[in-house]
Amino acid sequence: MGESNLHKYLKLMGIKYLDEQGCRLVATEIYIRKSASDLWITGDPDLKEKIDNHSKYLDIDFYESRYKQVKDSDSKWIIDVLGVGTRPIMKMVNHDSRYPDYKTSTKVDEEPVIRGIEVKVSRNDFKNGYVQTGLNYHYLLCPELLVKKSEVPKHIGLLYWRGGRETAVYCAKRPKKQELNTDMLTHYKDKIYSRYHSQIMGMTRDQMRLLGASIDTKQLRTNP
Repeated sequence: MGESNLHKYLKLMGIKYLDEQGCRLVATEIYIRKSASDLWITGDPDLKEKIDNHSKYLDIDFYESRYKQVKDSDSKWIIDVLGVGTRPIMKMVNHDSRYPDYKTSTKVDEEPVIRGIEVKVSRNDFKNGYVQTGLNYHYLLCPELLVKKSEVPKHIGLLYWRGGRETAVYCAKRPKKQELNTDMLTHYKDKIYSRYHSQIMGMTRDQMRLLGASIDTKQLRTNP
């Protein structure tokens, strides 16, 4: 069964949402390195050390066997939409020494973050599982009230699409940040660039084929 039009549409809405969240690099259908997430390595110092020291040379068989232990709902390895961007770091600052107790929240820096969205368009789709680890922020995007807040893990954000003429996506439940090992930002940037390159080259080949056919036809008509 192919991808439905609703699923394709909500993926586009997911791209728009991540752009609004400050993700300037966004792509679809990206393979997730779940082993990068501290959510599943807490309490296992040997595994954490292996990831930190050898994250660029991972033994895939080792990690796939490791992840057979996680629950079925985290059975997916491809995420629908992935974005790399920044998140402001806020701090309470006093701007006037005459009023020492008066402080306001001020942006003092930015930190890189990796966000991902899984699109669900039916209850069966939701029950089939979704990516829950490997990123800083995870979201589920679905038609309004298809999935309840209580049905998703605490660290997963929930985005609702209102449907009908109203095309807005709004956040019904905020995600909680997961810490990743340090090379993940570069890893996902490379994945997105690779995805862009393959899509652009595919489009270029199709355009050249169409233009080539058009040019040949015109030449045949003008030069009998």
